[in-house]
Amino acid sequence: MIAFAIWLLSLDLVYAEEKRVSPDSSDEVAQVVWLIGSLKAPCRLAWTPEITLMSALSAAGGFSLREPKTIYIYRRGVRLEFDPSEVRKGMTTDPQLQPGDVIHVPHPRFPR
Repeated sequence: MIAFAIWLLSLDLVYAEEKRVSPDSSDEVAQVVWLIGSLKAPCRLAWTPEITLMSALSAAGGFSLREPKTIYIYRRGVRLEFDPSEVRKGMTTDPQLQPGDVIHVPHPRFPR
């Protein structure tokens, strides 16, 4: 079993299903990618070999507020960090997603 401690803020949205699903499961249900956090439509997407971070974010309706400086992909107990502006500008490759990935878009911090 994989567990993540993801800190959410009061405006973060989380998509949760009634059914208990484990990313470690070998059945067909595990062939998904989870998108949580500051998105217009947090969701679960069916994984395909072509799905990338930016295409998954687009499928979730984009960011609910402004673009964050960092997006996290949790994969098999490892946290990967990506700067979405670098990916969008082509400075960093748009990462391919894998079954069971959890994409967390943190709520952007506003200057005081």
